[in-house]
Amino acid sequence: MVNDLIQVTNRFGAVQCGGPVTLNRLLRTMDALTDPRVQFDNINQRFSLAVTVSSPGPSDTPALWVAATQSDDPCGTWNTFRMTFHGDATPAGTFLDFPMLAQDTRSLLLSTRNCLHPGSCGQFFIAFVIPKAPIYAAQHVDFPYFTVDSLTAPVTHAGQPMVDSPLSFFLAAVPGTGYKLYVLVPTPFGPVLASRSFSSPFSAPSREAKQPGSSVKVDSSDGNITSSPAFDGTRIWFTHVMDEETFPTVRYGAIDLRNATLSIAEANRTPFSDDFNPSLTVGFSPLRETVYLTWAFTDAVVAKTSTAAVAVAVDAGQPIKNLFGVGTIYATGGNTSGPVDPFNTVRFGDFSSVSADPTTSDCAFASQQYFGSNGKWRTRIAPIGECGRVVTQP
Repeated sequence: MVNDLIQVTNRFGAVQCGGPVTLNRLLRTMDALTDPRVQFDNINQRFSLAVTVSSPGPSDTPALWVAATQSDDPCGTWNTFRMTFHGDATPAGTFLDFPMLAQDTRSLLLSTRNCLHPGSCGQFFIAFVIPKAPIYAAQHVDFPYFTVDSLTAPVTHAGQPMVDSPLSFFLAAVPGTGYKLYVLVPTPFGPVLASRSFSSPFSAPSREAKQPGSSVKVDSSDGNITSSPAFDGTRIWFTHVMDEETFPTVRYGAIDLRNATLSIAEANRTPFSDDFNPSLTVGFSPLRETVYLTWAFTDAVVAKTSTAAVAVAVDAGQPIKNLFGVGTIYATGGNTSGPVDPFNTVRFGDFSSVSADPTTSDCAFASQQYFGSNGKWRTRIAPIGECGRVVTQP
């Protein structure tokens, strides 16, 4: 899924469902839509998605769309819901910006950064949990939302099938402080959101990432977690961007819930690369637990024309360590000549993702950006690990 389209391919690169479909057609709406996310439930064999309604009028009720397939076939029928929000953190005219989507065995987990009017984002951040059962059954659903202190990522439960837990998790990376873990605890009186902080100060990126062939920079984020962390049953794995001697650099790590300890490390491709847009997931096989990590990098200092998407598979049973100069480069590009197109060279995409293959062990698929030789950012979907015969397409 990209801003306004969804397209399905099989494992050999063939496009399914008769080609791409606009999200407006899928959801049967004229709403302006942006920032979609999609995921697969390997227990109930359903796909689900979330996409927010952009550019609301000053008197419009805040809304976002949630949808789920009725079977394991994404080309089949989807149950669609236009969720509306009311309360102090979501007054009329609020834009529910940057929605993030995750899941556990029972619920869809979401969070947003709320914009009360253009240019005023970040006064309120909310997190909420939507039970899967009514979504899958196309029934009415109500749910509370909770205000949180900053952009906070919902945590997906990893595993094939997903690990079960009565708790739901959200995690925020806070520059200058460390991490804040939110735990949604069910009680007889309704869910309660508890929190705990983990000290590990870091700095947000001090500059944007450089691009080959252009003086215009690419957004390297503000240090927050922008892709769903992964819960493996005992640890919550996460990744985000930080500043390392003026270079945007990937940080990854885990919070161990058994003893409330934090482990962190860094990742970059070269000493002079700008590394950004990371995401990860966790996969299980009979022999090991693996963390699959991907990010984009540019090297506009030494190589001057180098950009790539990187994928790394890390043994989760080993101590967390720095990843310098490692990983498989699965897409590369170069610089451009001629006039610079600001839209295509600056906006590389806010999201990347990694998903463990639900049908086989030791395999995951990464979706990541790279700067093509035609001077435009492109998306690449590629396998990581032992995935068998798979065709990848740019």
